[in-house]
Amino acid sequence: MPWCRLKSMAVETDPSHDLVDAGAARARLGAGRERRLHPFSWAFVLLAQLRSFALPLIVLLFVGGENDSLQWWGLVAVAAMTIAAVLRYFTWRFRIDDDELVISTGLLQRTVRHVPLARIQAVSLKRNLLHRLFNVAEVQLESSAAGNEPEARLQVLSMDDAHALEQLVELHRHDGTHLTPASDFQADSATPSVAASTASVLLRVPFSELLKLGLVSDRGTLIFLAAMGSVFNLVEEFIQDHAESWARSMSHFLGGLHLSWLVWLALAGVVLIAAWVLGRGINIVLVLLRDYDFTLEGSNERVSVERGLITRVRASVPLSRIQHWSLRQGLLMRWLGRRSLSVETTTLRSDQKEATLSALVPIAAPGTVDAIVRACEPDWSEPLVFRPLHPRAWRRLAVPRCCLTLLACAALLHWLGVASLAVLLLLPIWVFVAHKQAAAAGYALTETLLIWRSGWLDRRVSFARIDKLQGLRQVQSPFDRRHGMATLRADTAGANPLGHRLHLCYLPEGEAQALFASLSEGVATSAWRC
Repeated sequence: MPWCRLKSMAVETDPSHDLVDAGAARARLGAGRERRLHPFSWAFVLLAQLRSFALPLIVLLFVGGENDSLQWWGLVAVAAMTIAAVLRYFTWRFRIDDDELVISTGLLQRTVRHVPLARIQAVSLKRNLLHRLFNVAEVQLESSAAGNEPEARLQVLSMDDAHALEQLVELHRHDGTHLTPASDFQADSATPSVAASTASVLLRVPFSELLKLGLVSDRGTLIFLAAMGSVFNLVEEFIQDHAESWARSMSHFLGGLHLSWLVWLALAGVVLIAAWVLGRGINIVLVLLRDYDFTLEGSNERVSVERGLITRVRASVPLSRIQHWSLRQGLLMRWLGRRSLSVETTTLRSDQKEATLSALVPIAAPGTVDAIVRACEPDWSEPLVFRPLHPRAWRRLAVPRCCLTLLACAALLHWLGVASLAVLLLLPIWVFVAHKQAAAAGYALTETLLIWRSGWLDRRVSFARIDKLQGLRQVQSPFDRRHGMATLRADTAGANPLGHRLHLCYLPEGEAQALFASLSEGVATSAWRC
């Protein structure tokens, strides 16, 4: 049985089917008539508020003394939140008109928002265990002009209403991009394009692959270290009071064992291995909670992802709104023969990552990832011819590290004496790494795509359509001018500053200028897109 299941679920539909579905969806949502949210929506709003203020409420309710007024203040806070949640239910209403969603809120001061359905670019459905118990969902509607908040957040709707709203948004889109059929995984490029009414499952990640993803992920390790730091801060005073006595007791105990240095080295190795196993175990649990039953689908020029064990999240976005693509293959990923694919869209927000579509393929074989990229972006083709960096680019990479090493050696010379010279052994290592990184980096340019790759151990390839570039900058430091090189930075809408950017570093100066002129002309003559 293959490691992942890829199948096509293309379904031919009647041309009038969309109209019937649109009419049924509008009727389901009570077109032209104001409606409230689900009757239990106030309870979900209250629970969300209690979760945000859980720690101070616990302190007020349980930490105070038996006759302490703090307990009463805690009860007052809970009662106030309950009243606010109930009032929100009775004062929050929505209406579906012909082509827009109308939301009215407020008791004394009414606020009315008109959200055109055609402007909504991404629909996210979030369901935890409680949502599934009551067959409801939290719906977030995202647009490229929504700022740091969703265009609209409906908390909560019944699943029938949520699906009806999702369908109406889909029918009001007017994008011109078409998704290559899922049969592209098994057929050649001559396969005819899919009709707009075709649906396909592009990828379903099984349990065994999620285990591999947990092994290569570092998220659990970081969370474990953060948790240990938080615990240390909570008990810092207690540790300081007992640290000296603990140190004396431990020193006396270990000294009485009379163990050789080989045994101590072996014990240190066991501790490190145990810590690594614990970190991997946490990673696997987190991956299963987040990506269980990960399913990637493509339909009607749109891609959608559904995932999650306890909390199920479904997010979708039109292909035309994907601004930036990133392929990643770390060292452990390469050993396992796997690769990941992430995207950036105009609706991506740093505070709403869980509800937006970013990880398109968390883990897959390189051939499968390439097939999915070709299915979503027909202009992507391999192999690509990458242009190298400037021949002296490795120097620009090595010099800062070597200078910092020399400064560290000089600083340690006062405390360690001659032993600090051992730090200089890092110099040839930095030179070797710089050579490898410079050789691994490069860029490629096609008629429609700009591609940049970098990384030696952690290899990354990012690309974007030229007509989606929002800004170009050519950067030259005094050191760059001395060596005859320049850096070209291309940015897209909704760019994540922590992601793998299209920053083409240390190119030959003449080549960078020619590339800047070529891309500038392409960006200037294309329509602005977000």
